[in-house]
Amino acid sequence: MTKADLLIVDDSTTNLSLLSGILGENGYVVRTVESGYDALEVVFSKNKPDLIMMDVVLPDMSGYDVCEQIKADEATQHIPVVFISALDETADILRAFEAGGVDYVTKPVNRLEVVARIENQLTLLAQRRELEEHYRRELDRYEYVNQMRERFVHSATHDLKNPLHLISGYASLLLEVDGAEYDEVGHKYVNLILEGANKMKMLVADMLDLAQMSTGSYINPSRVALNGFIESCISNFSIMARQKSITLDFVRSPDAPAVFIDTARFERVMDNLISNAIKYTPNGGEVEISTAAAQGFVVIAVRDTGSGIPEDDIPHVFEAFYRVRKREHRDIDGTGLGLSIAKAIVEMHNGQLELESEQGVGSEFRIILPGWIQNQPKKKR
Repeated sequence: MTKADLLIVDDSTTNLSLLSGILGENGYVVRTVESGYDALEVVFSKNKPDLIMMDVVLPDMSGYDVCEQIKADEATQHIPVVFISALDETADILRAFEAGGVDYVTKPVNRLEVVARIENQLTLLAQRRELEEHYRRELDRYEYVNQMRERFVHSATHDLKNPLHLISGYASLLLEVDGAEYDEVGHKYVNLILEGANKMKMLVADMLDLAQMSTGSYINPSRVALNGFIESCISNFSIMARQKSITLDFVRSPDAPAVFIDTARFERVMDNLISNAIKYTPNGGEVEISTAAAQGFVVIAVRDTGSGIPEDDIPHVFEAFYRVRKREHRDIDGTGLGLSIAKAIVEMHNGQLELESEQGVGSEFRIILPGWIQNQPKKKR
């Protein structure tokens, strides 16, 4: 594996040859220039070096000036500059650090010392980049959680409002019903109250599930025969499909291997995809669930002959609380969280959830999972 890309700045061809030889023998990619201007041209180019070795005395400007210009620019200030010079007075060394240098090597150079100092600085650089990447990921995660919080607040004040009005309204009506009328209208009102309560319960449960996953939930996977698991999931929806005269088919792959999944969580994924396919498919339509295997992966597809999803909505369907803007979608009850939860669960299994849809034709959701031997997900500790 190729090591770091180094830039050596020195007006002495002898020194350049010496340092290039030392560092090249240790696997580094080495570029050399003989002036401060040429050094700045390389540093501010697209192909920036990982580290710079800089002589103090250059023909057009001092190495200190070059270093200060590098450190003054946000795009290059992270590049470590190691000064290398015959000047060994304390004032010279202090000036190098004031200019932004990270180390100072005096000439004549010692081969082992040069390599050790370069390795040390590159190790520090790698650690800093790792910390910055960790910070960036945590910041992204914080921003995501903050967005989720804002959406939760919006949902709590908007989506929960209607069921609450329904519950309070019909409860008030019940208080006005006397004994003679109760048998006629009382059960109707109670059922409507229960319907509103169940909507609230479903929304709160989905919100809690998504919040748990966004903060790093683990799963408890086990080895499962894929076809048998899918068949069990489909059986839960036979009555729902029959009520709409929808043909519910399962196309099994004889080569489908076992998969390594958390059955409880993954059943949630399949329930969401199959129930959506049935809900958004008109009476007399078709819903097909299939399995396939290829190159160490398995694919679970759920295809319907429903109304399809508009092209502009497709990039957003996996976002929390997003609802397709078509009226036939809005008229069907839902929390807007099911697909985002399904996607999160699939990704926890090292998989992908994809969508293809065409208006007037239907939609197909595809789950792509590694087979039994590969990429087993993390178990709960």
